Amino acid sequence: MSMEPTEKQAAARTLLQDRLVTELLADLERNEVDAAVMAVPGAHDFRTEALANVRAIRRLRDALEIAANSGTREERPSSRAPA
Repeated sequence: MSMEPTEKQAAARTLLQDRLVTELLADLERNEVDAAVMAVPGAHDFRTEALANVRAIRRLRDALEIAANSGTREERPSSRAPA
Protein backbone atom coordinates (compact mmCIF):
# COMPACT_ATOMS: atom_id res chain seq x y z
CA MET A 1 0.00 0.00 0.00
CA SER A 2 1.69 3.19 -1.24
CA MET A 3 1.03 6.67 -0.02
CA GLU A 4 -0.50 9.17 -2.38
CA PRO A 5 1.93 11.94 -3.38
CA THR A 6 -0.04 14.54 -1.42
CA GLU A 7 -0.05 12.32 1.69
CA LYS A 8 3.69 11.78 1.36
CA GLN A 9 4.29 15.51 0.95
CA ALA A 10 2.15 16.37 3.98
CA ALA A 11 3.79 13.70 6.15
CA ALA A 12 7.29 14.85 5.17
CA ARG A 13 6.42 18.47 5.95
CA THR A 14 5.01 17.43 9.32
CA LEU A 15 8.20 15.55 10.19
CA LEU A 16 10.43 18.43 9.09
CA GLN A 17 8.39 20.87 11.16
CA ASP A 18 8.46 18.64 14.25
CA ARG A 19 11.02 20.08 16.64
CA LEU A 20 11.78 16.71 18.23
CA VAL A 21 12.54 15.10 14.87
CA THR A 22 14.77 17.95 13.71
CA GLU A 23 16.63 18.06 17.03
CA LEU A 24 17.10 14.28 17.06
CA LEU A 25 18.51 14.30 13.53
CA ALA A 26 20.82 17.21 14.35
CA ASP A 27 22.00 15.54 17.58
CA LEU A 28 22.59 12.21 15.87
CA GLU A 29 24.55 13.88 13.09
CA ARG A 30 26.63 15.98 15.49
CA ASN A 31 27.40 12.95 17.68
CA GLU A 32 28.58 10.92 14.71
CA VAL A 33 30.76 13.77 13.41
CA ASP A 34 32.23 14.19 16.89
CA ALA A 35 32.88 10.46 17.11
CA ALA A 36 34.71 10.50 13.78
CA VAL A 37 36.79 13.54 14.73
CA MET A 38 37.68 12.24 18.18
CA ALA A 39 38.47 8.67 17.10
CA VAL A 40 41.90 7.49 18.09
CA PRO A 41 44.48 7.39 15.31
CA GLY A 42 44.26 4.08 13.51
CA ALA A 43 40.54 3.56 14.25
CA HIS A 44 39.77 3.63 10.55
CA ASP A 45 36.81 1.24 10.70
CA PHE A 46 35.20 3.21 13.52
CA ARG A 47 35.74 6.51 11.69
CA THR A 48 34.40 5.04 8.44
CA GLU A 49 31.28 3.77 10.20
CA ALA A 50 30.65 7.11 11.94
CA LEU A 51 30.95 9.01 8.66
CA ALA A 52 28.68 6.50 6.91
CA ASN A 53 26.11 7.22 9.63
CA VAL A 54 26.46 10.96 8.96
CA ARG A 55 25.81 10.36 5.26
CA ALA A 56 22.75 8.22 6.08
CA ILE A 57 21.32 10.91 8.37
CA ARG A 58 21.88 13.55 5.69
CA ARG A 59 20.28 11.33 3.04
CA LEU A 60 17.23 10.87 5.27
CA ARG A 61 16.94 14.62 5.85
CA ASP A 62 17.40 15.30 2.12
CA ALA A 63 14.77 12.68 1.21
CA LEU A 64 12.30 14.31 3.61
CA GLU A 65 13.02 17.74 2.12
CA ILE A 66 12.56 16.42 -1.41
CA ALA A 67 9.29 14.72 -0.46
CA ALA A 68 8.08 17.88 1.30
CA ASN A 69 8.73 19.84 -1.89
CA SER A 70 6.71 17.45 -4.07
CA GLY A 71 9.79 15.48 -5.00
CA THR A 72 11.34 18.20 -7.11
CA ARG A 73 15.09 17.67 -7.35
CA GLU A 74 15.65 21.42 -7.81
CA GLU A 75 14.74 21.91 -4.16
CA ARG A 76 17.44 19.54 -2.93
CA PRO A 77 19.69 21.28 -0.40
CA SER A 78 23.31 21.55 -1.38
CA SER A 79 24.70 23.67 1.44
CA ARG A 80 26.06 20.76 3.46
CA ALA A 81 29.60 19.62 2.85
CA PRO A 82 30.03 15.92 2.14
CA ALA A 83 31.09 13.76 5.07
